[in-house]
Amino acid sequence: GSEDWEGEGEEGAVEAPGVTRREGQPAEEAGRGRGRGLKPKQTPSPGEGRGRGLKPGGKGPSPPEDPFGGFKLKAVPLKFIKKIQDIVLLEAESIGSSANFECEVSPSTAVTSWMKDGSNLRESPKHKFTSDGKDRKLHIIDVQLSDTGEYTCVAKNAGKEISCTAKLIVEELPVKWTKELEEETSALKGQPIYMTCELNKERDVVWKRNGEVLKTKTGKVQINIIGLQHALTIQNCSEEDTGVYTCEVANQEEVKTTTNVKVIEIIKDWIVKPLRDQHVKPKAAATFKCELFKDTPNWKWLKGENEIMPSDKVEMKKDGKELTLTIKNCQPDDVAEYAMEVEGRIYTAKLTLGEREAEILKPLSSVEVTEKEDAMFETEISEEDIPGEWKLKGEVLTRSPTCNFQMDGAVRRLTLKNCQLDQAGEVSYQALNAITTAMLSVKEIEMDFVVPLKDVSVPEKKQAKFECSITKDVSKVIWYRGADIITPDQKYDIISNGKKHMLVINCCEFDDEDEYTIEVLGKTSTTRLTVEGIRLKFITPIKDQTVKEGKTAKFELELSHENILVTWYKNDVKIHPSRTVLTRVDGKRHVLEIRDVTLDDTCQIKVEAKGIPSMANLTVIEGDAYFTVKLQDYTAVEKDQVFLDCELNKDVDVMWYHNEAEIKASKMVAIKAEGKRRTLAIKKVSDKDKGHYVCDCGTDKTTATLHIEARHIKVVRPMYGVEVFDGETVRFEVELSEDDVHGQWKLNGEVLSPSADVEIVEDGAKHTLVLYNCRVLQTGEVAFTAANAKCSANLKVKEPPVSFITPLADVHVYEKDEARFELEISCEPKSFRWLKGSQELSNNEKFELLADGTRHGLVVKSARYEDEAKYMFEAEDKRTSAKLTIKGIRLEFIKPIKDVTVKERETAEFSVELSHEKIPVVWFKNGLRLHPSKVVHMSTEGAVHTLAIKEVTVDDTAMIKVEAMGKSSEAMLTVLEGDLYFTVNLQNYTAVEKDEVILSCELSKAAAEVKWFKDGNEIFPSKNVLIQSDGRKRTLLIKKVAKSSTGAYTCDCSTDKTTATLNIEERQIKVVRPLYSVEVTETETAKFVTEISEVDIHATWRLKGEALHPSADVEIKEEGTLHMLILYNCWMDMAGGVEFTAANAKSSAQLRVKARVIGLVRPLQDVAITAGESATFECELSYEGIAVDWFLGSTKLEPSDRVSPAQTRSSSLMAPNQTFCPP
Repeated sequence: GSEDWEGEGEEGAVEAPGVTRREGQPAEEAGRGRGRGLKPKQTPSPGEGRGRGLKPGGKGPSPPEDPFGGFKLKAVPLKFIKKIQDIVLLEAESIGSSANFECEVSPSTAVTSWMKDGSNLRESPKHKFTSDGKDRKLHIIDVQLSDTGEYTCVAKNAGKEISCTAKLIVEELPVKWTKELEEETSALKGQPIYMTCELNKERDVVWKRNGEVLKTKTGKVQINIIGLQHALTIQNCSEEDTGVYTCEVANQEEVKTTTNVKVIEIIKDWIVKPLRDQHVKPKAAATFKCELFKDTPNWKWLKGENEIMPSDKVEMKKDGKELTLTIKNCQPDDVAEYAMEVEGRIYTAKLTLGEREAEILKPLSSVEVTEKEDAMFETEISEEDIPGEWKLKGEVLTRSPTCNFQMDGAVRRLTLKNCQLDQAGEVSYQALNAITTAMLSVKEIEMDFVVPLKDVSVPEKKQAKFECSITKDVSKVIWYRGADIITPDQKYDIISNGKKHMLVINCCEFDDEDEYTIEVLGKTSTTRLTVEGIRLKFITPIKDQTVKEGKTAKFELELSHENILVTWYKNDVKIHPSRTVLTRVDGKRHVLEIRDVTLDDTCQIKVEAKGIPSMANLTVIEGDAYFTVKLQDYTAVEKDQVFLDCELNKDVDVMWYHNEAEIKASKMVAIKAEGKRRTLAIKKVSDKDKGHYVCDCGTDKTTATLHIEARHIKVVRPMYGVEVFDGETVRFEVELSEDDVHGQWKLNGEVLSPSADVEIVEDGAKHTLVLYNCRVLQTGEVAFTAANAKCSANLKVKEPPVSFITPLADVHVYEKDEARFELEISCEPKSFRWLKGSQELSNNEKFELLADGTRHGLVVKSARYEDEAKYMFEAEDKRTSAKLTIKGIRLEFIKPIKDVTVKERETAEFSVELSHEKIPVVWFKNGLRLHPSKVVHMSTEGAVHTLAIKEVTVDDTAMIKVEAMGKSSEAMLTVLEGDLYFTVNLQNYTAVEKDEVILSCELSKAAAEVKWFKDGNEIFPSKNVLIQSDGRKRTLLIKKVAKSSTGAYTCDCSTDKTTATLNIEERQIKVVRPLYSVEVTETETAKFVTEISEVDIHATWRLKGEALHPSADVEIKEEGTLHMLILYNCWMDMAGGVEFTAANAKSSAQLRVKARVIGLVRPLQDVAITAGESATFECELSYEGIAVDWFLGSTKLEPSDRVSPAQTRSSSLMAPNQTFCPP
């Protein structure tokens, strides 16, 4: 493009003929011919890729004709379109991120460099320079505080220089604690105290205790710095180490963190010597003594678990830390376990009485052993048959793997195996009143190195391991590198395994060479790490080079070792050997040569050996002008456009010559300059243009020879034969070797001319013939002629074939419906027929064949299952087919159920007549499914289904619904109130004298008056007789029956009455066979049977405390001494206790009702069908009336014209005309 040049029309300039001048733009370059002008290989130059400014005349002498394109160009002034801007970053934002200075400079060929605070910046991993067209960028990687400063971009072009400056400001954040000391720090006495805190940046700190500066003290105080973390360690802490510790930033006392240190002392035993058992004679005094470790008021004496108080019998004394308890005149009831409780800890001893006494013949001797050794104690007593008791620190010892007792006559021995430090203390042996003691002393194993650290030497990049073994198990050890503490990370692994400790250093570098120390309980072991490998150095690094254009730049490097692979880089891009770039190695000496350098080769050269870099600058200064790309000999054909190209190392004026005569720009000859490239363009060459051409820049010249050959027209791409149907369009294309040649088209020898059905197009070298609406008569040869080029092909036009515009589609109908197949074809066929399977069809009572031009149809009348088949329409050699599927019966309610109105105690009957027989139906009452029972009867006779509900009550008023194959019919049952009557009658009852008897019945209405009678005489309430009314329930309660209570009792509501007999028995009624619990599944029947000792005894049944009476779901039977309760249609909420009462005989059991377990009696089976057929899936459940869902894969299927679920006890899914298979 012309973005780096400005167009300016000359005053009085005459515009070139035939060229329209457009303001500020160069004339469009003349079109070039196809495949002509082999351009010499181009060398990239600055600005290439973004368009080149067109400079007419190539800076040679001006031709007599007008300027090329009608205007001249002038250079764009050097300027910044967009300057760099100040950047302000917070320190927290900048660390690890980058800062980018961006500007735009014009022209794009300007060379830019960058400076910081007046000093030149070199491109490096820290500073990256980017140049893209006019855009210039400086990337500062991983910004630090030190990067703050003033940055300048300097632009140079054509001897001019401009600059723009901006600042990078990194605002430093204040020093603060990212992790402060804990508010309180506590440690056990004798243990180390660790305190750590962390700053947000590196600073020196001062540690203080109670305001006084702390300094490192060997074995006591240690101060460490690990990165930004500061640590203080106090070894073997004591009460003197308590206080307020502060960590302050040096010279910034206000930045500090504080912790309060407490040292906790744990007292293992509060008494110095354990209490001893006392054995005394009756009426003697027993004295218990102990000495406290530390004076405290919190102590008391106990007998058993009760505190002892001073009395005439009990005397307590305290003398400093010594405590004494004396029990005077000891009696048998004083025998017990006595204890001293101090600060919540209890120490016990026993008091025993006896006349017999023993004497110590050989007392115990104190024993001193080293940790983990065995200790043995021996004593001798006067009584051989007394085993005695051993104690350690007041605790009774028992046999164990580490403790053993021996009796050898009067000698007693104790062996303590594998002694530990905490076992040191008093050992005592007591037999009756005799006691002897000794001390067990256990010395600590002295900490030492069994296997100390050893020096390690490893190759570079390998792993180093330091190992040592110590005399005792220590979990906490400290590793050092020099004076610095080592913490586990990717570099270091610290492993402790009992007495064995290990430090692993991963991927060792030469920098890892140092002394390494392990410190364990104040003892140390030190070793040294040596890393083996080549310690490569640059003996002579590469140096900056300044050379002239066209010369050779040589960089030499000398290493400390031979056979080292080095890599060379140019501006961080790896250099590969080429014609102008050579690398060679001579022992330790490495050389890079860059030949024929240009100004563009100015760069930074870097060489790397084993990751160690050496850098230098290559500066190329201008030399004499010379041709970097020479002219090339060229052979052209007459009327070709020819381009002769060459390229200079710099932008200078040139002269063009043809056969030693200077060439001037004209209409047929254009001389161009694009940067450092020079081009001579000759339009439509002829024989006079052949010869020698020279381009001369004054200090160098380049020559080429142009040869001209006569033109020869050829067919580059021929046309090919085509077959089409009548009425379609055909296209023929030919491509020639020349683009200004006219041709002639012929069809069957006749010349074709453009018309409504003929289109002839010439597009350069491509010639096209388009024939519209072809006819069969046009079949023949198509020929094309142009000069000496010829080409031909065949055209074949065929009759159009029969095709189906609308093919047959599958049909789904119900049984006895009419099925209709329809189709449409593209044209009327010569012959056609309908087929059912392989049977040809014709018009008859069953089938009707329809034809209307291109539309055809087939009607199957009153379709039946035997009509299911594949139906085919055949027209000439084309066929289309579809399937007829009978979806099933179209079930209808011939006579739906009707509303019924009846009076109470009558029978309500509903009937429905279906269109088909053997169809199962389900009856519902207010949405709840009905099951046959004592009062509900269901019957079927052919297609008629009947429901009868007997003994209806007002509560039976409901909506009755019948369902069959997804269809339903509803009707209303209305029960009218009748005369008042008893819905639950009185029951005969047998009782025993003085029993309480309850006679109850129930009315059809709550608001009704009744009268009670005994043997015809009205009964009135009294102290012994209560008459109660609760809703519709009426009760007569006799508190204590007597012989005189025997008789017939009647309850009269004026329109109905109920009577029962009450018998009073003197005999004892017994339960011969008790009730047994029954477990049933929901909807099943539960039966309870019991047997009593007498006949003619009336009983009552209760379920969950409620009295049961005969009803639709309850049946009560009495057969001699047998009594039965039958519960129909059981449900979960009925589960509970069942009670039977007959006189004084009672029995009970439990009714358990399990939820129904729905299972598959017959599971689904795989179905294989042909596409278009119906698929039916069936399964059988263990119960009827269970709602089911069908799924295809994980997608729930809903009823539709393609999916028809049906449900009885056996559930089925019919999917007609399926194009899918079940998963």
